[in-house]
Amino acid sequence: MTELLWLLIPLAAASGWYAAIRTTKKCSERSASLIPDEYIKGLNFLLNEQPDKALEVFIRIVEVDSDTVETHIVLGNLFRRRGEVERAIRIHQNLVVRRNLSLALRANALLELGRDYLRAGLLDRAESVLKEVVQMGGQAIQAYRHLRDIYEQEKDWTNAIETAVRLHKECGVPQGEVIAHYHCELGELAIADGRYDAAFQQAKKALNYDRACARASILLGDLAASKADYKAAIKFYSDVHAQRQEFVPLVLPKLEHAHAMRSDDNGYLNLLARIRTDNNSMSVALSMVKCLKRKAPNALDEVFAVEFSRPLVPLRLIREYVRAKLESDGQTNPVLHHIAGALDSHLECLTSHLCLRCGLETKGLFWQCPSCHRWSTIMPIDLACGARKLSRAQNDVKTSHGPI
Repeated sequence: MTELLWLLIPLAAASGWYAAIRTTKKCSERSASLIPDEYIKGLNFLLNEQPDKALEVFIRIVEVDSDTVETHIVLGNLFRRRGEVERAIRIHQNLVVRRNLSLALRANALLELGRDYLRAGLLDRAESVLKEVVQMGGQAIQAYRHLRDIYEQEKDWTNAIETAVRLHKECGVPQGEVIAHYHCELGELAIADGRYDAAFQQAKKALNYDRACARASILLGDLAASKADYKAAIKFYSDVHAQRQEFVPLVLPKLEHAHAMRSDDNGYLNLLARIRTDNNSMSVALSMVKCLKRKAPNALDEVFAVEFSRPLVPLRLIREYVRAKLESDGQTNPVLHHIAGALDSHLECLTSHLCLRCGLETKGLFWQCPSCHRWSTIMPIDLACGARKLSRAQNDVKTSHGPI
């Protein structure tokens, strides 16, 4: 309710301005007194927290002419924000059909009509209206962005790429990251259809637009692994560390498998050691523990000592330590058994991924956040000093959350 009152304030101001203009223009004493009375009545409704009645009053006051087009646009927007999309559509349609609108006002009205259709889920109509806005040029950036969002919803990645490219060329808005994701989407569709060469080309195009696209490198690694080219797969998976360290946990199991297929456990262990020098990821430590259990059990204590010297130790590492002790004790310590069971139960309830944009927590990875629809913002909650860094990230979300 309070939010709606704040939204109505601009409309009230516009209506008051319009009332003053109309009062000045009209000589009739009746007209001069009627409109101000209605305006004051509308303000009283606002102050008494009766926004519905206030809207009715302001609608009666504002007649559509060249002086009130912007006020009607605001009025339509208010209806859309309240969820009354049909009323918003009628208001904006009424503006669009008027012949005396300037080019700028017509572009604004069309843009808002396109937003109305988007809110109503009428994507075809929204697309048509927004394309008209693009041709007019007045609101091209916003129109292109909405068109891009439409194609994302429809999973029409080819048109999404074309629209993003135009947005970059004509408006100077960088789009490399999202275009790379669109090509990756096409690549994954190609893999599903068995068109591996096409998938390879899409991944390469993604890297052309965004050299830091870890998703494209993972896609290339998967393609190489599917052809049993594990040397190339290791190279592509290893690129992720240089591109986006946050996504290293995604490729560690893939790297382990590729090295195992090459019978190169030592190579995998050396790779983990190199990554660990500048990536304090819990997954890297866990992978080292797993590998050392097979290759060099005596070196486990050294790894645990380093990890437990950090300010905050992830519970998964504590659980692995307990398991290692159980194995070394021959599974005979009942207290450690209970501790391991308690840690397992607790960890099952934890989320594993967090959107650094909107704070959405999930148990799986989404390249595009289902909540804020940003790309590459969902990260594995997987840092060695995880609790402290994650807490900082969540605080950043709370203080800076908002649409881009």
